[in-house]
Parts: sequence; C-alpha cells; structure tokens
Amino acid sequence: MLEFHRENRMPLHIKDVGIIYDTSVHDIDTANWLFDEMPNVVFARSGQIKHEHEDFATIMLGYRDNKVAIITSNWITPKRIRKFHAICNDARISSDFITQEIKVEKQEDVEIIDNEKQEPLLREIQSFLNAIKGKSEHIVKAQQAVNVSKIAEAALLSSQKGVPIYLDLK
Repeated sequence: MLEFHRENRMPLHIKDVGIIYDTSVHDIDTANWLFDEMPNVVFARSGQIKHEHEDFATIMLGYRDNKVAIITSNWITPKRIRKFHAICNDARISSDFITQEIKVEKQEDVEIIDNEKQEPLLREIQSFLNAIKGKSEHIVKAQQAVNVSKIAEAALLSSQKGVPIYLDLK
C-alpha cells in the first residue's frame, strides 16, 4: 500500500484546474511507477471550500493483487507538506519529499537512508533538455503521461458521481 499526502495553499497562478490536475497527478504518476503498472479502478472524493475548482481530494487507486495507492491533497491548510509512506510485507518506508529524508522501519529497528539530495525540478528540466538533444532516454513515456491524465480525469469523475471508475489502460 502506498500513501501520499500533500498540503499547501493554492498557488496564485493556478486558475483553470483544481488540485487533482495540478497536484495529485504527481502522486498518481509516482504510484504507477512504483507499482510498475496502471490501476484498474479509481475512487475519489473531493470538494470546494475556497476556490472555483476542487481544493481538496482523496483518491484511491486499485491495482492488481490488492495493491492500493491512497492520495490525499489539499489547498486549504497553510503548511507545505509532501509525505509518502509505503507499507510493505515486513517494513514501512517513509519519505518527506521536501527534506528528501527516507526512513525504513522494521519491527523495532529504524534506519535512516543516506541519499544524495537533488532538486527535482532541476532534474526534470535537465532530462527534458537531454531528451531534446537525443542524449537520454525519456524517463516518462508519452503513453504513461496520457494515462496519468486519464486517471486524473477518472478521479474527478468519480468524485462528482460518487462511484468507482473502472479503467483499462495500457
């Protein structure tokens, strides 16, 4: 099971979409990458409190073999939070995407993973520039990006209709 949690105030420049298309898509993409597959069902709840579009959402993605990703996002609270947890058979892996700290908990043992901290947006731009120059393989394939958009669309539809949306993505 994967859990993602993102909070922050709504960026002032966002006017045309809600939190699902602006923020939740990052966690949808990460869940697909970690599970190395696409979900077959999406169920979501969202709502509006302060904005024209949804400013909070909880999305559940169902994958094969009872794998689940739960994504919770909001533009309501003032504190910037970017947390991730993977619940595994014999461990819990936690990460803070802001500090880039990774913690692995097994029974009574807690291990902090020493990793090289990197600026994600800089890496994204470098990858894009290298792809244009033909110097690297594309990290995200076009179909994966299309699928993330379809999943976000299904989440929004699910939250509007109050029912799960079943998917058949390649």
